[in-house]
Amino acid sequence: MTLLVQYGFCYAVEFLQWINVLSLFNLSRSRLIDVVTGTTFSWLDMLCYTLGGVTVVIVEFGRDKKGTKKTKAI
Repeated sequence: MTLLVQYGFCYAVEFLQWINVLSLFNLSRSRLIDVVTGTTFSWLDMLCYTLGGVTVVIVEFGRDKKGTKKTKAI
């Protein structure tokens, strides 16, 4: 579930960059908004988010198989 939330957030930010939402709301001149949201869409970012999530899943399944105590995510 946590992974889905992470993917949803990351992909939403990239989508908003792709449609250039900052220009739509006339926020493109705000330096703070630029730093927080980023300014350009990148397929490489999408790939990195996906690979990062897959890596977490692999590590977590590996820990579960070794008998490591499973903790519940908040």
